Amino acid sequence: MRKVENQNKEFKQVWNDNCLKTICAFANTGGGKLYIGIDDEGKPVGVKDAARYLDDITAYIKIGKFVSATDLISTDDIEGNLFDQVDKAIEMLRVKYLLSNITYEGIYRKDNMEYPEEALREAIINAVIHRNYMGVHTQLRIDPESLNLWNEGGLPPGINVSDLKTWHLSRPRNELLADVFFKAGMIEAWGRGTVKIVDECKKAGLPEPEFREEFGGLSVHFIKADKSQEKVQVTAQEAQVGARSKAQSGAQSQAQSERILFILSRSAASARELLSELGLKSKTGYLKRDIKGLMEENLIEYTIPDKPISRLQKYRLTDEGRRFLAGMRGDKKK
Repeated sequence: MRKVENQNKEFKQVWNDNCLKTICAFANTGGGKLYIGIDDEGKPVGVKDAARYLDDITAYIKIGKFVSATDLISTDDIEGNLFDQVDKAIEMLRVKYLLSNITYEGIYRKDNMEYPEEALREAIINAVIHRNYMGVHTQLRIDPESLNLWNEGGLPPGINVSDLKTWHLSRPRNELLADVFFKAGMIEAWGRGTVKIVDECKKAGLPEPEFREEFGGLSVHFIKADKSQEKVQVTAQEAQVGARSKAQSGAQSQAQSERILFILSRSAASARELLSELGLKSKTGYLKRDIKGLMEENLIEYTIPDKPISRLQKYRLTDEGRRFLAGMRGDKKK
């Protein structure tokens, strides 16, 4: 029985660009089947090099990481059905391409990627649904300070780039794909996907992403946090840490100086003997500083002042040191 073409069935003898147009037409209407290797009369004529045709019509997501405008250091092609492509792309970003900030909520570990996962997922789903499948693959480029997701196909008539950051009508390029993702619970039908991308970036403390029509398609450009603001925050944090460290160091130094005075109040002691009494293994920079400070304040002195580096050299309290120590003891008794 001879096969007949209709609105949901079409025959092509060979694969060419007209086949892509037919696929897009099916995707935007009621669906259909395209048969390759059958002539217009419905007679099978065969397909040469069928594997090559399958490669030509494969839709995939290409991920690339760059360290400069032209230096590519890693790349992957994400293939499979469209649901798998979304999940695999997110997983690949998480485990290979993006850094994660590890935090804990109670006993549970939480990994936060450089860019919010929900925003990335929404952008990739939008790319899959709105892509022009007659064009090239979806491209996801990671640069040191940004991430760019580009998809072939411009915006629908009546929608501008500026509209994407506010609520707008949902007008998917591929209605059947949108319906499948909607029924799978992965999208809404209210034109809020791009708004969600913006909101997720704001919640993560990142600048608003940029939507651009460029190179015959649409890009979502994610940007890392403002480095100048990060620098101010880091500087402030470092100042706080430095102040705490300085205060702690000062308190520790004072305590160690007092211990040195108490040790020398019993008898003169060499540097080695001081180390032993203080429970130290070596003469640290802090100990050298404390000894030097006590000598400059005339609280301790050398036992052999004419030979500072003598192997018999020891430290002892001065009269000023004894008075100072007596005053300290009196304060503590009070």
